[in-house]
Amino acid sequence: MKHLRKTLCESSLPLWAASIIGKAFDFENDCALYIEVPNETQLRLIPGMLVVLFPEDIHRPGLSQGVPARVRKVVVKVDKELFRENEIEKRHSFYVKRVYAKAQ
Repeated sequence: MKHLRKTLCESSLPLWAASIIGKAFDFENDCALYIEVPNETQLRLIPGMLVVLFPEDIHRPGLSQGVPARVRKVVVKVDKELFRENEIEKRHSFYVKRVYAKAQ
């Protein structure tokens, strides 16, 4: 499935590779909990920015930068079967590189 996130206030989105799971996937709440890992990547998001996340992208949503702020999250799920696997990987790789370059 494909996840889209549009940021409505300045926030920070930590991302890291899947490693140590803290709690198994909860199908009712559509999430899994992971143990925090060192050296996570922080993406600085400002109002109007959009982040595309795939199921393998572990992230901590709802964090604000500096002062507390209301962060809104919208999730749109699209079945991966609608996309060719290699196209998803190619687009995801390009997008991550582009977002990472902007975050620097």
